[in-house]
Amino acid sequence: MKKISLAIIAISTLFIQHSHAQHIDIDKKALAFLSSEEKINIEFTYNNLFFNADNIPEDQYLKEIEAKNKEKYGDEGVEDWMDKYNTSKAEKWPEYFTNTLNAKMQEYENGPEFIMNDQNLKYTLKINTDWIYFGYNVVAAKWPSKVNMSLAFYETSNPEQIIFETNIRRAMGKNNEAFKLDGWAKFERVGKAYVKGAYKLAQAFKRIVD
Repeated sequence: MKKISLAIIAISTLFIQHSHAQHIDIDKKALAFLSSEEKINIEFTYNNLFFNADNIPEDQYLKEIEAKNKEKYGDEGVEDWMDKYNTSKAEKWPEYFTNTLNAKMQEYENGPEFIMNDQNLKYTLKINTDWIYFGYNVVAAKWPSKVNMSLAFYETSNPEQIIFETNIRRAMGKNNEAFKLDGWAKFERVGKAYVKGAYKLAQAFKRIVD
């Protein structure tokens, strides 16, 4: 009975987390400008970033990864991992998010296009990632990645005056590929979480622009 009870609790917890991840608070009045703007600037940051269930700060996490990869793969493995990590943060994850958001927004009557790092646009959406869980995909089991993001809208010329803030919690990147160890697949798993978060955000925006 104890094992059954623990299993029920675990399943219930996952359901609650999944349900919570699906809801994004939106203020239709504050964000009414979305329906009148053709383009919105979008920027990505990673301030105060933590990892995993025990909330390891980024600098500590990277030191642990460096030591682990150096022992297992040598200096070349460390360099390769860090290169993919930095490229994912600066390019791939923002592109996954922005491309997914724009693809969905095109379906709406007044959906704006989000342009990365264009300071000439009137409004900016800043997305700060503050928590990442890479998940895993091993022979015995696999678990999806998860990402927490905080979102802030403001006029590009006045970033201190926030128009509206909201969060995307536990955006989940499901594993839907075959078992794979090579190529640091964890970065692609996190990319799927950004895709899921962007899709859910676009669905929330529908109440404003469609």
